[in-house]
Amino acid sequence: MRLYPPFEPEIELNGLYLSHAMQNTESDETFVFTNFISTLDGRISLPDPETGKHRVPPKAANPNDLRLFYELIARADVIVTTARHLRAVAKGHQPDLLNLDTEACNDLVSWRRQKGLTEQPAIAVISKDLDLPEKAKITHSDTPILVFSWRDVDEREEKRLRANGYELICCGEGEEIDGGQLVDLLQKNGYRNIYSIAGPRIFTALLNADRIDRLYLTLTHLMLGGENYNTITYGKGLEAPNGFTLRELYYDAEEPHDSGQMFAVFDRISRRD
Repeated sequence: MRLYPPFEPEIELNGLYLSHAMQNTESDETFVFTNFISTLDGRISLPDPETGKHRVPPKAANPNDLRLFYELIARADVIVTTARHLRAVAKGHQPDLLNLDTEACNDLVSWRRQKGLTEQPAIAVISKDLDLPEKAKITHSDTPILVFSWRDVDEREEKRLRANGYELICCGEGEEIDGGQLVDLLQKNGYRNIYSIAGPRIFTALLNADRIDRLYLTLTHLMLGGENYNTITYGKGLEAPNGFTLRELYYDAEEPHDSGQMFAVFDRISRRD
């Protein structure tokens, strides 16, 4: 059910985010977007009881949100993620959400072909320690995987990564990720529609660099509690307030667990304007 803009009682879920205007195909400017699923009490991730690592709470995850997540994958030229996420996928601790080569996504692969895109977006990995799994455990296609590291990398490490099919991009020796530099380097490598699924730390770096254009937020009508959890931002206060305007709002009455959820789409008010 679309609540904003003008109310419509029933909207087809499939294709909801594919229809969104993002990047002008005639422009070289980037369009950076991200997506979170949050509970009413602000939990986007809780510790996995088996691994202790944070992940989306299984009680909040649901097929309708996942479908829209994949639609955003389909819209991207490149997906930004973390080495920790890739390790978890390779070990089977988390589902592989980076690839569209599943039966459920056949229509999205066809959609990309019709748009003249590659079947899969490229992958950009943020990594400090360069502890990355074999590329074959992440993807069996020739999908480019770029590794961004904000520390000094020796020649031996660089050769090891390149031999394993990764392309290393050294970004300096700073302790913190520079969101503006990340976007500029992706743009330099030919990527414009940039989808970050890298979590709160990268999102906060992009906010501080004034390089986020859109936030997709699924708000599940659940409360899960817990003291050890993540919210959508990370660390100390933002360097400057960040304002967002509501673009669209939808109500899904069925998921998760019949409690319902909202799909909200926000465009950020750029400080550059």
